[in-house]
Amino acid sequence: TDVVDAANQALGQDRNLKTHLPFSLLPKNLTEKAKVIYVGRNPKDVVVSYYYHNMLIKHIDEDLTFEEYVRLFMAELLLQDPYVSHVKEAWAKRNEENVLFLWYEDMKKDLPGTIRQIASFIGKEIS
Repeated sequence: TDVVDAANQALGQDRNLKTHLPFSLLPKNLTEKAKVIYVGRNPKDVVVSYYYHNMLIKHIDEDLTFEEYVRLFMAELLLQDPYVSHVKEAWAKRNEENVLFLWYEDMKKDLPGTIRQIASFIGKEIS
């Protein structure tokens, strides 16, 4: 079929995969075979974003206060959790050769510098 032919032709070529999965749910040897760019975000910003997003899409009780939501977030009892554990897993791998750990806030401060850093990490030149 066309899909199988296309997959066979793509073997050995560079590919990108985006996921929200933590390292513990990815193949154990992933960083031996692939380069990983991990973007973490300040948990204070994350909890605010999650709260308003969940209120908007009605995933949480509208009477739930932000303070109550923060307690649930910190206890890692929300649908999107465990956030802090997720980031800690990646942080523990930040010094591995094939792992580039970035903070979202740093990307916002210096996008051109971040692009150069990523290009260098994946062995590409910016044209």
